[in-house]
Amino acid sequence: MTSVEDRGDDRARRVVWSIHADEAGWVAASVEAMTDALRAGLADGRMTWLLLSGGTTPAPAYRALAGQPLDWSRVVDDVRPEPSCE
Repeated sequence: MTSVEDRGDDRARRVVWSIHADEAGWVAASVEAMTDALRAGLADGRMTWLLLSGGTTPAPAYRALAGQPLDWSRVVDDVRPEPSCE
């Protein structure tokens, strides 16, 4: 089995797993992470992408993210459908 470190996969190393006691905790942490990433992407004055997963699980975080004070006119968003398990 090849580990992430063995492959040199830098993207996988940036994944941070966290545990929260309740929905409010994971929503707040998710919104903070997404907002920070969007601000970093917008910092150069150009457009940035926000690609979201479909489904009902992330919906509370997306609703909270929508209320963040960002320059949404420069955010290109796209929602991908939830993959089928069939």
